[in-house]
Amino acid sequence: MRSSRSSRSPSPTGRCGRRRRFFAAAGRLLDNPWGTVVSGDLRFPEAEGERTPEIERAAAYLARYREAAHHDPELVTRLLAAR
Repeated sequence: MRSSRSSRSPSPTGRCGRRRRFFAAAGRLLDNPWGTVVSGDLRFPEAEGERTPEIERAAAYLARYREAAHHDPELVTRLLAAR
């Protein structure tokens, strides 16, 4: 007779497949915000990492945005509200 526990346990293949699907979906969900956060580090010359054209454009935009936000507090409010 089989124990009830073993009949409820997923097979190792099924569990592994679920993990792969979960982490793939989590990666797709987190790639953009994570990239935005860590790309800010690349504005410092001593930071290591690849500076792609996309990162360079984003850094230039954010530098202009930060400068403008010094003069317009509404920009800070809008940036923080954009979640």
